Amino acid sequence: MGLPGSSGSLSRRAGIEPVIGVLPAGGQFYTNARITSVTPAHAVVSFDGGIVQLALSNLPASCQKKYGYDPDKAAKYLAEEKQKLQERRAALMARQAAYNQGVALLAGTNRPVQIVSILDEVSNGGIPRCAVSDVPDTFSSKIFPTR
Repeated sequence: MGLPGSSGSLSRRAGIEPVIGVLPAGGQFYTNARITSVTPAHAVVSFDGGIVQLALSNLPASCQKKYGYDPDKAAKYLAEEKQKLQERRAALMARQAAYNQGVALLAGTNRPVQIVSILDEVSNGGIPRCAVSDVPDTFSSKIFPTR
């Protein structure tokens, strides 16, 4: 169910859709609208006032049919996208926790260190470990060489 000249992928690109004089959607009206890309749940629309992402469920039935809108597929797509976002957030939070753990271990030592890597191995109640190393004190060793 792709657009003319498209491969029929889930996210479709623009430039091939005609301008819609007035596109009603969700109680709003978009003038000189062009649908530039479509997912199972949304359409990106450029219009005189800018660019907006609209739920396909808010578009007229003719547009829903044209772009193959299916409420069940849209719900599944949105659930998958939500899950991906939660996984990305969890990974980011784990990396931040590992960084904070490395910083906390060095608190009060008053020495420069570098966090070399955050390890994938999980320990200490689900917080990834990080590897740190001392930063060579090149500044003082060059200015004040030892005998």
